[in-house]
Amino acid sequence: MQNLPLNIAVVGKAGAGKSSFINALWGINDDDEEVAEVWIAEETKEPKAHPHPSLPNTTIWELPEIRTCNSKAAEYLKKVQFERYDVFVLIVTDRFTENDAFLAKEIQRRRKKFYFVRSKIDISMEGERRKRNFNMEQTLETIRNYCEDTLKGAAELSARVFLVSNTHAHIKAWLKKVDGSLSWFLESKEKVQVVEDSERRIFAQGTYFIMQILLGYFLFSILLRTGATFQCIKCQADATTCTASLQACNAGENSCVKRLSEDIKGEKTQSKVVMACIGASHCTKQFIELSYEKGVYVRVQYDCCDTDGCTPPSTKMPALNTTINKKFCPVCSLETVLGGLNHKDWESSELRNK
Repeated sequence: MQNLPLNIAVVGKAGAGKSSFINALWGINDDDEEVAEVWIAEETKEPKAHPHPSLPNTTIWELPEIRTCNSKAAEYLKKVQFERYDVFVLIVTDRFTENDAFLAKEIQRRRKKFYFVRSKIDISMEGERRKRNFNMEQTLETIRNYCEDTLKGAAELSARVFLVSNTHAHIKAWLKKVDGSLSWFLESKEKVQVVEDSERRIFAQGTYFIMQILLGYFLFSILLRTGATFQCIKCQADATTCTASLQACNAGENSCVKRLSEDIKGEKTQSKVVMACIGASHCTKQFIELSYEKGVYVRVQYDCCDTDGCTPPSTKMPALNTTINKKFCPVCSLETVLGGLNHKDWESSELRNK
């Protein structure tokens, strides 16, 4: 797996900090031979390769800024060989531009892995620190929310947003206070498509491996999403399916769960579905069927997945079991479920064959 070529594209406007980001990401000092040149008034005109110092099959490509109208956008994509890259890092310093939105949409259309990076966060934080009643956590959260909302509004997509300082190591302590851990990348397992010699091969290569490579040499910067780092679809409906955008999970919630239930009373069946975040230790695939008074049943199916932004599978419930075993016992139940659905109390003198 580690012998596979991995091409990572870093895109963004001139001056966004692409070269500084690459140097920090590779853990290269400014006086090293491999350093990516940092220009103030000049921008690269062609894709520039920055091979990893010790991993020959891993290359970061610094792409030039897109400076053209939509009518010539296709020429830019062809010029930079947009199809060759497996992972994209879009770097933005302050405002999200029309060109940024175009690039984000093209990345999404090709179903490539995409990270949104807000660079020079140390400059923003230093400016905010001068204000009265400065709050570090609130400021970081405000910046992150702006990036996420802008990305959704301009490019109609959701992506993980990271706040980065390429040069100020002390900001690491600030950001670590928000999340409390730097191991968030262990949670993500995604598929990456690798194109080599015009032959497409799909490998189950985890983002964990990719980010382990990147962050292992990330000595002078910090790539960290503030707040919760795991996202799931959160919704509920009186149906068998529901849809919604991804939402951040709380601390300790690192799995996504789907709870499908059926309340059966005679010939009437009421279905309900809840999709939410849950801790991995509480999330197991299981099916429960309860019977109460004659003709009344409650059936519940739980399905889970443990990758960021995943959708739990939909497992078909088994056929309803209506066999009576002639055993009797008092039955009661207090049920509280995800999503704040109302609990139900039941009583019966007959227990079905369970």
